[in-house]
Amino acid sequence: MHLLRNTVVFLLAFLVTLPALAYKIYLKDGSFVVAQEKYKIVGDKAILTLGNGTQVSYDAAEIDVERTNNSNQTDYGSAIIVNDGKAEPLAKKLKPEPKKATLSDLIKQRKAGIRRPEVSQRSGSAASSAETKPAVTGPTVTATGASDFGSLKETTHSNGEIVSEIQQYFRSQGVAEMAVYRGTTETRPLVQVNTNSEAAVFRALTVASNALLEIRARHGQALTGFDLLLKGVGASRAGQFSLDPNMASELVDKKIEAASFFVKYVDF
Repeated sequence: MHLLRNTVVFLLAFLVTLPALAYKIYLKDGSFVVAQEKYKIVGDKAILTLGNGTQVSYDAAEIDVERTNNSNQTDYGSAIIVNDGKAEPLAKKLKPEPKKATLSDLIKQRKAGIRRPEVSQRSGSAASSAETKPAVTGPTVTATGASDFGSLKETTHSNGEIVSEIQQYFRSQGVAEMAVYRGTTETRPLVQVNTNSEAAVFRALTVASNALLEIRARHGQALTGFDLLLKGVGASRAGQFSLDPNMASELVDKKIEAASFFVKYVDF
C-alpha cells in the first residue's frame, strides 16, 4: 500500500508540474512566447514548438538569449508538487544551478585584485629618486609592472625548429589563428593566439600548456616557457600569461580548472 501511495504521488507530481515547466522564450521587444522546449536554431531562424504542437519560426536575432536562459534557470512559474497530500510550489523544491562566471566576470575579478607596485612613502631628502619615483607605467608594461607582450616587436625567433613545432602543435589541436615570435628572452617565445570566445580563451590556455611541456621535453633549457598573449575580437586583449612548466603542469594534470587558472595567472 505504501508503494502504491508513493507511485500515485509521483505521478501526480509529474502531471501537475509538466505543463508549468514549459520553456519561456523572451524576445528583444520585451514580449515572450511559451514553447514546449528550448528553441532550435536552423540557419538564421529559431524554430519553436508551441504547447499545441504547432511549429513557428522567428529570426534568431530577435531572441533575447540571456534573459531567456536566465528565466528558464530560475522561473518555475506556478508549478506545484504534491507530497503526502500537501501541495508546495516547485520553486521551493528545485534550486537553480549557480550561474557560471563569464569571461568578462573573470577579467573584472582579476583586475580588481591587481595592485601596482607600491612606491616608497618615506619623506625627506635622503630618499633616493628611485624610491620616490612612481612605478613605471605606459604601453610597455602591464598593471603589475611586467613587460607588456603586446608591445614587443614581432621579431623572428632564432630557433626555427622550436617555432615550427609550436605552430604544428597548435594547428594539430585546431588552433590555427596564432603566430610565434621572439619573446622577452630567447628561451621564451612570444606565442600570440587570436580568440573570439570564452571557450577559445580556455582552449588556448590548455593547448599552450600541453605544447610547452611536450616540446620542452625534447628541447630542455632551450625552451623555458611561453610569453602567451591572447587577443580578443578587434583590438581587445583577453590577457597575457608568463607561462612556465610548473604553471602548465597545474592545468595539464587537472589540478586546476581553466577558469581558475585564468584568474590566478592572467595579467593585463
